[in-house]
Amino acid sequence: MNGATEVVCIYFQEEEINELFSDLLRAHGARTRILSDISQAPQDTRVITEPQFFPQLNPSLWRRCLVVGNKESLKGIDTLCLSRPLTESKIEAALKNFLSLA
Repeated sequence: MNGATEVVCIYFQEEEINELFSDLLRAHGARTRILSDISQAPQDTRVITEPQFFPQLNPSLWRRCLVVGNKESLKGIDTLCLSRPLTESKIEAALKNFLSLA
């Protein structure tokens, strides 16, 4: 990931989760943008979101996503996923994989 130019977009229903992932990504050197609507995601970005918002993304973004949710809600989602319960090691591993996506 080219952290100097690429912005990671974040969209969760709960503002606290948006802020948490934004802080974690910035700690990894990424620039972030919290979206007010999932449809605002530019076509050349990476996105972290929840399963219920994933289908609203343009399919061209699906391979550049990290979807976070309950294990049951992630079934059938063909992209990088992070299932609850969340642990520090699971989050760090998922963010590392997410930031290395082409």
